[in-house]
Amino acid sequence: MTATSHTIPEAPPITNERQYIEWFVQYSDKVAEERHAAGIYAQGERLSAFVAEHTDRAMDLLEKCPDAKTLFDRVEFLAGDSQVKISAILGEYGGLKNCPEPQKLMLIGLLIHIAIAVEMMSKKYVEAHQVQPVPELH
Repeated sequence: MTATSHTIPEAPPITNERQYIEWFVQYSDKVAEERHAAGIYAQGERLSAFVAEHTDRAMDLLEKCPDAKTLFDRVEFLAGDSQVKISAILGEYGGLKNCPEPQKLMLIGLLIHIAIAVEMMSKKYVEAHQVQPVPELH
């Protein structure tokens, strides 16, 4: 039996935000750990729903934050606010592996949401030298 190799398609241009975010959620190494942690919710038949859910949330964020400053402010808020929530939940359960499924999926979703926002900042604005880079969150 031979192993099947899965080729990751090239990322679409950032000018097509929805397609780029779909690609990012499904294929990017930057959220691979979160996809893996989501387990069956990000695999097989459920993968397309997982990608669609996170893409829709990201598109809502981009609609509410249509420029570099508002997106940067939102990313900064999400990162700071999330650190408190994540630390509290992980502390309560002793780590992600021990979290009940609803809390685990909420944390994973939060991390993916932040990763998408940071990615969009870097692709849309940092490369255009409109804002300073956002530090890595992982």
